[in-house]
Amino acid sequence: MLSVALCTYNGERYIREQLESILNQTMPVDEIVVCDDGSTDNTLQVIGTIASTTDIKINVFRNESQLGVYNNFQKAIDICRGEIIFLSDQDDVWEHGKVETIISYFNDNKSIQAIFTDALLIDQNGEPNKIIPNNLWSYHFNKKDKKIFDNGIQLEPFLNGGNHATGATMAFRKELVLNRPITNICQYGEVLHDYALAIYAAENNALGYIDAPLIRYRIHNGQTCGLIRGHATIDYQMYVINTCVIPYLKNPQAVEIAKFTSYRLRQTRKVHGWLGIIRNVRKYRQLYNKTALKILCTDISTWCKTIIGRL
Repeated sequence: MLSVALCTYNGERYIREQLESILNQTMPVDEIVVCDDGSTDNTLQVIGTIASTTDIKINVFRNESQLGVYNNFQKAIDICRGEIIFLSDQDDVWEHGKVETIISYFNDNKSIQAIFTDALLIDQNGEPNKIIPNNLWSYHFNKKDKKIFDNGIQLEPFLNGGNHATGATMAFRKELVLNRPITNICQYGEVLHDYALAIYAAENNALGYIDAPLIRYRIHNGQTCGLIRGHATIDYQMYVINTCVIPYLKNPQAVEIAKFTSYRLRQTRKVHGWLGIIRNVRKYRQLYNKTALKILCTDISTWCKTIIGRL
């Protein structure tokens, strides 16, 4: 069974186009679970009109009080009955073959627990040529991060650089979050549901990606997240790792990688931090195998930039 977890809030302008793109897939989903966080416009009326015209079940739940983004997605995920759940925002557009492409990937890769994809960026009017570059991964998933990810250390790019998996592109097996709510990682208000899902999958190298734009991701003034440009500060990364991530990891190897990443970030803040980085070459090799040198060079480069920035 295939489910869609769709969260809405005052989305009447775009929700029709989004729902129609989900309903017109080459491989149909079985249910769409809509959790509305207290819309005051005509969002629910639009959804009701569309629901009356399709055989695909659209279940709508209106929150009595506002839950916020990640709590609302947690509610929608809990309600979904499918073995595979697709996340959906209210203002994007799915490409016609998105579901079929992702399910094919899951079928060919049984160990994969979650998938994220690239996206074509569009403006509020649906135009892709007004945003340059107009692919999501130009901002969120660069070549260096891909290489480290592909070398079997999926957790590393998500700890040292932030989230690369945009929720609107994601799908996952529900077993990934059984007895493991995403609100654990999100509860401190620093990260969202998509980051939590990516961490849960990546700690066991069970996160996959499809290098193709399977949605059109809309950039407009009224959205919750949009594009996050640039890199997170070292203080922010260390806080996320130590407070939001490490306490909720289950894989001992992943815990070691996370702790060592936090240590490496601390070293980049010290005047002689490169000494500590170099002294731990053995630890790099133990944790990162053949990508150790690349990560070591990245850390030294980061240290140099940090120190130069203080001068």
